[in-house]
Amino acid sequence: DPVFTIPDLLIHLHKNVQSKRKTSDVMKGEEMNALIAAFPDDDGNAKEKFKLTVLRGLNRKYGITEEDFHASELSLVPVMGPRHVGIDASMIGGAGQDDGICSFAAARALGAVDGIPPSTAAIALFDKEEIGSNGPTGARSSWLHHVMNDLMLRAGIDDRSKNLNRCLEKVKVLSADVTAALDPTFKSVHDPKSAAVLGKGIAIMKYTGYGGKIGANDASGRHMAFLGEIFSRNGVPFQVTSLGAVDAGGGGTIAKYISESFNCDVVDAGPSLLNMHSPFEISHVADLHATWKGFKVFLES
Repeated sequence: DPVFTIPDLLIHLHKNVQSKRKTSDVMKGEEMNALIAAFPDDDGNAKEKFKLTVLRGLNRKYGITEEDFHASELSLVPVMGPRHVGIDASMIGGAGQDDGICSFAAARALGAVDGIPPSTAAIALFDKEEIGSNGPTGARSSWLHHVMNDLMLRAGIDDRSKNLNRCLEKVKVLSADVTAALDPTFKSVHDPKSAAVLGKGIAIMKYTGYGGKIGANDASGRHMAFLGEIFSRNGVPFQVTSLGAVDAGGGGTIAKYISESFNCDVVDAGPSLLNMHSPFEISHVADLHATWKGFKVFLES
């Protein structure tokens, strides 16, 4: 398959354009234009010969027409696949580990569950998390309510809202998401007493948010004790962490949407990453294994 790229301004000419910009404005959205083709089409009557080259190429290779762009969702993704990082191959580098690594670990954990668990075990995968979890496929949708309602009907349970609510509030949830690993180069943005450390196991975040707990999901002590007990009993390495120093920034996950919608116990858990949101995020092999094992133990409990 062909690859594309978004060119940047060379440093020799950036003085009056980029050098005085804030970090968040160095590359503006309207400046992120992809290089797709550079040969003009040989149609002598065409007015837009480079555009025609692109359209002919897309149609020949993928059957795409110009009209298809009205309903298309096209994305540029990093071309390099995941690689082991380090002379000891102790780390994994690759794009999309936030949050593909948790989705991968959860799916593998569900497939590895031993026997029939005492309670119904399930995983739910959502998209749109980075833009607010909106729409019918985001965590703020009512999709899970519909799924639970359907399961109740198939099990012969009256699907009145009272029964559905009673069912939902008994659910125990792990919000599978990554967190920031302590970066030794930028220690000031972390609280060293509570920061996740690469290689020390699955990271459990009791609360997220910013400025303390603003916009956070704050897991109950009951749920935290439950996780600590089953992880310890089954030999799952874990660490209880927070995302950065209190006033350094912050962030949120889908946990708050699930806890508010279901009125149930939810806590964030997953591996920690270096270089998060870059084209080459870094995780630790041991943390991936601990996350898989932790998810498996949780689903079996």
